[in-house]
Amino acid sequence: MQKKTAKVISVGNFDGVHLGHQVLIGENIRLARSLGANSHVISFLPHPVQYFTHEQNFLLLDVDEKIRLLMQLGIDSLEILDFASIVELSAHDFFYSKLLALNPVAFVVGKNFNFGKNGSGDAALLATLCSKHGISCHSMDLAQTAGQQFSSSAIRDCIRVGNFRDANAMLGRPYTLAGIVVRGAGLARQLRCPTANVAAPDQVLPACGSYASIAIVDGERHFAITAVTKTPSTGAQALRLETHVLADDIDFDFYDKFMQIQFLHFIRAETKFSDFHDLMHAIHADISMAKQFHGISALATTISSR
Repeated sequence: MQKKTAKVISVGNFDGVHLGHQVLIGENIRLARSLGANSHVISFLPHPVQYFTHEQNFLLLDVDEKIRLLMQLGIDSLEILDFASIVELSAHDFFYSKLLALNPVAFVVGKNFNFGKNGSGDAALLATLCSKHGISCHSMDLAQTAGQQFSSSAIRDCIRVGNFRDANAMLGRPYTLAGIVVRGAGLARQLRCPTANVAAPDQVLPACGSYASIAIVDGERHFAITAVTKTPSTGAQALRLETHVLADDIDFDFYDKFMQIQFLHFIRAETKFSDFHDLMHAIHADISMAKQFHGISALATTISSR
């Protein structure tokens, strides 16, 4: 039987693939190269928190985007484990049946890493198990990487209150929500600010309000403003994203297209207006503030593709 390729393994949820995760995986890749091994990352679906609580709007990334970002970092292989299939395994059973079978020569994990049923295993136990098999184990403090603090939980907290300065700094990129553009009621067009409407995905959502944003469609990046607002005439607390591209002279047709929305800056909280003219005035004031944030004129609204 052919021996399996030696691997340096990192295990975790990696929700957000934030800068702390990126440093850890970078260390995995560096160590793998020095040992002549492959870098291998293991994650889980669903996220354990969602498995136990069924909480919606919890994730920072959907699974496809997480896979894309992890592979983009340069790892050799990625394994997504069905969390339901391992949830009852003890820490020892998980190590011997899942990890040791992969022919690891080293592990690189976060200092707060837990594994096994009820999170009974930690980085110290992993190091003990590894030492019995001549495997090195390296734990890193992701919350204090390069003198900065990184935490998926902290990023979620920032997003929920519209603090994208700190959220995006920890992510190392703008927080992004995406979906297919659908037709709305047409009110925004009456207000002379037509919007592209996207149903809010099952990710962490900002508080209802207006945000300076970037809209990406067909590879083109456009300066924009996005309102996170409740869907009218529904009993549920469904939210939608209404994005207005900051172009006064162009009527973009985004219907049925896939739009990514990058959130950059909180403008104001959502407010109810009883008067149509007050609403129109507030919306156009928001648009002016978004343009000021972007530092653009009315016509300079499309960013060169990168």
